[in-house]
Amino acid sequence: MKRKAFFACALIAALCLGKEVAFAAPSPTAEDTGILAATVEVEEGTGTISELPLELLTEANHEARLLVAKIISSAQTKAEHQYAEDGTLILTDESVPLGTSAEPELLAAFDFVPSESVKEQIEKKGKAEITFEVEGVLAGDCIKVLHFVNGEWEVIEPSSVKDGKVTASFTSFSPIVFTKLTPEVADLDTASKGINFYVVVAITLLAIAAIAVVFAFGNKKKPVKAVKRK
Repeated sequence: MKRKAFFACALIAALCLGKEVAFAAPSPTAEDTGILAATVEVEEGTGTISELPLELLTEANHEARLLVAKIISSAQTKAEHQYAEDGTLILTDESVPLGTSAEPELLAAFDFVPSESVKEQIEKKGKAEITFEVEGVLAGDCIKVLHFVNGEWEVIEPSSVKDGKVTASFTSFSPIVFTKLTPEVADLDTASKGINFYVVVAITLLAIAAIAVVFAFGNKKKPVKAVKRK
């Protein structure tokens, strides 16, 4: 009985903290590492591609799902998410069909070792833009690039997404993962960025108006009283 109570408390605490609990979607398998590495190519002379360790692929899968949850939360809409019995991430919202999948799709996962010319480019310019040929990518897809650096995953927005090609800028190279968001989540991501943009514009306009008011009152001359002659 005590064990059940402890487990229930732990589950509630995890949910309150916004963290995923143990019964998440099926983790990638060792076979997946080879398959995902085989779905991407790079121009000859740019670098070499190899498989990711299963541990990193599992972390990337987890990170992609956290990214989706963050997008849904920051979109400031009625959209909510939950986990189905099999652990799949789904949307629960009046604006989308009940049970619409929000699960991100891992398109490619690989370790990239840049060539000497690319390394020199990073040393000179601080970054290098690389185009990867990725199976399953179509122009207009919402692609997020996950890059493992300094023990953490960072999210890089591609500079270009075309049929079968994804271009992005990197300041360093190591494990890279391409993940595709569902159209519903992509729309929420766009809405979130739009909200943030208008908030910044509104704050900027208010700041300009405040400065103008201060300047106007600060430079307003005091009226000179006429001196009557006796």
